[in-house]
Amino acid sequence: MKKPLGKIIAIIVSLVVSIGIFAGCDLIGVNTDKDMQQVIAKVQVTGAAEENVYKRELMNGYVSYGASYAQYGYTSSQIFDMILGNLVNNKVVVQYARLQLDAAEGKKYEHDDKVKGYLNLPEESLRTAAAKDRIDYIGKLLPYVTEVQIAKAAYSVKSNLNNIIDSLDDSKEDKAKEKENQSVSARTVPTEKSVDGEVVDEAYAKATEGVEEDTLVDDLGDLKEDYDAWLIKKYVSYSMSANTSARKSAINSFIDVFKDESRGLISKEEYELFTKKGEQYNLNNYLYYIDLITANIESLLVSNYEELIEATAEEGITAEALWDEYVSAYKTQKSTYDKDYSAYESALENVTEDSFVLYNPSIDGAKYGYVANILIGFSDQASAALSAFKNKATTQAAIDEYREELLETLVAKDLRSTWLQSGYYMPEDKETKEGYAFGEKYVKADTMLKQFLGSYADNTDYTETEENYQYYFDDDSSEWTWGDKAEESFAAKFSDVIANEYVFDDFMKDIFGAVLGTRASASADYPYEGQLQLSDEELADKILSKETLDKIDDLLFAFSTDNG
Repeated sequence: MKKPLGKIIAIIVSLVVSIGIFAGCDLIGVNTDKDMQQVIAKVQVTGAAEENVYKRELMNGYVSYGASYAQYGYTSSQIFDMILGNLVNNKVVVQYARLQLDAAEGKKYEHDDKVKGYLNLPEESLRTAAAKDRIDYIGKLLPYVTEVQIAKAAYSVKSNLNNIIDSLDDSKEDKAKEKENQSVSARTVPTEKSVDGEVVDEAYAKATEGVEEDTLVDDLGDLKEDYDAWLIKKYVSYSMSANTSARKSAINSFIDVFKDESRGLISKEEYELFTKKGEQYNLNNYLYYIDLITANIESLLVSNYEELIEATAEEGITAEALWDEYVSAYKTQKSTYDKDYSAYESALENVTEDSFVLYNPSIDGAKYGYVANILIGFSDQASAALSAFKNKATTQAAIDEYREELLETLVAKDLRSTWLQSGYYMPEDKETKEGYAFGEKYVKADTMLKQFLGSYADNTDYTETEENYQYYFDDDSSEWTWGDKAEESFAAKFSDVIANEYVFDDFMKDIFGAVLGTRASASADYPYEGQLQLSDEELADKILSKETLDKIDDLLFAFSTDNG
């Protein structure tokens, strides 16, 4: 059954990882194969070779996300201008990046035919004139990307195309409907930490002794070469399969949509050629696949140039210079905020990645802290009351005292109730259904937050076995393999989920203090229970440690109502 174009567009947006492909179906009247090959712009940076922008790229980009512009009220003419501008800008960036990498020592790579084969480009007899032109261009880009990146480019395209084909597979869709038993809106799930550098693949960390999940690639040392080889093997083993009638039908639906005369992203010339040779189900033969490979490689190339820029800039930055900048900014803020508390509050409200608060002024006797109030936000009523009081208060001390009174009205509760209903809360022992906990993907640190802080009724009473087409570790061959794998599916089901509620003092002592391992009682120097007590010497080791940052992340996801 042919699916609507809208379904494909919704998924295909994820395919484009660079700014390279855009288009507009309302902008193009004639849709012959030859028309798609029209040159609509020529781009040449000084010192680089001239390159063409094709009408095919306009159509390709519109399907990718150009249509979303129309939803914001842009006219066809405006969409055309933006898409063409993006295409030209992308060419300029890529050409300039190549010139700069040419000039940088050790930033170009030689690749043999085996490495080029990672891309799964069509063999000579299956290449149209347009495909040959694009493949020649890819050959010019390859010296600027690594062997791992070449394998990754093909893997990214193939995995996303597989997702599209899966969405058009009626057998999988029907099975998904059978399993569907409830619809919930889940609280945001933690994503991977933002770090300076790339974290090793989670599967590699689990399969390799001594490598933790959050290890940075730059910290692998002697294992770096082994890791690269492992990644390449993983990427190359992944394939796009047409091994069932249902999957072939899904691929046909995909081709029909893109071969349609109103779009023309798959040419009739290609389809007829591949059908004669029995290759019509191999999507990597089509120019559409080759264009996506091109966009991925261009994106990786530009990333390599960005790394070069950063490395060059970092050469001129010393630890002493950074520390001097920090101390200077800290002293300036301390001098300002100690005298003008409203300036401190204003700074907090306007924090960005380039404008941040280094100094937190002390408030005698007040139960107030920036971290605490992110975790337990003021209600709208409390915020309005505090604003009204500020307008008539005559002293900062009076404002602080009133804020402390408002804190007593605040209530915190575990906000992860929908996580239970969304399959994130699982028993460690599936047979006895004991030891329910959130997995490491959702709660990083081993603390009380591994468990949901509340009550629920457990209605779990089933397991299922199904075939999953996936990338898995084959115990027999001790290798990662792409294919069908019978797998038991388990999902816990809950009802009557009720989260515990904590007043401010109880939260600071029983949750905040307990999770972070801080003081459990108040003192003259630390006026509220749970407050951190650290010397300057302990600061870096304690606050900036991965363990502490993980705990703070967990607290934020469990309790924070702050949208930031």
